Amino acid sequence: MNQSEFFMLLEKELHKQQIEEAHTYMTYYREIIADYLEDGFSEKEALQKIGTINEIIETIKLEASSQTETNTKKGPMTIFLLILGAPLWGAILLSIILLLCSGIIILWCVPLVFGSLSFAGLITGVVSLAGASLNTGFYYIITQLGVGIFASGFGIFLLIATIYSIKLVADLSKKLGSSLTKIFSQKGRIF
Repeated sequence: MNQSEFFMLLEKELHKQQIEEAHTYMTYYREIIADYLEDGFSEKEALQKIGTINEIIETIKLEASSQTETNTKKGPMTIFLLILGAPLWGAILLSIILLLCSGIIILWCVPLVFGSLSFAGLITGVVSLAGASLNTGFYYIITQLGVGIFASGFGIFLLIATIYSIKLVADLSKKLGSSLTKIFSQKGRIF
């Protein structure tokens, strides 16, 4: 096997194994082979010295797993700095959480306002329709009936708007909550 066949097979195996930074590893092994060739080794000897493609893939996988283990372990200095900076990052984190909670509360104010106006419209409509029978003047009865029908219709319309806004705000709250839990539950993060 010559050098170009070797690198073609190596690149194919790196992509097959879904190894990140395949280009970096290819460059690294090209440099190693170039160094062996400069030292007087033949192409075949240089390829034998670096090992088979399977050995190289195993080495890369071991190196990648050891890097992720060292990245996830927190040393004493990191823990000390986290504790020392807690008043700063803790206050910022708390303000972000409270800001998000305020946003959720403001979102829930929309169905609350619609519901309150719906209740007021329905009560006004019922009282106006009932009050129309107590009036003696024709003008007052017609006005009272008109106000009662309008207020009842407006109350029913706002009741439907309340139901739809509750569904919409509940979906938005659920999406916001799930995205926040994804952010704070990722492995390897400080939170």
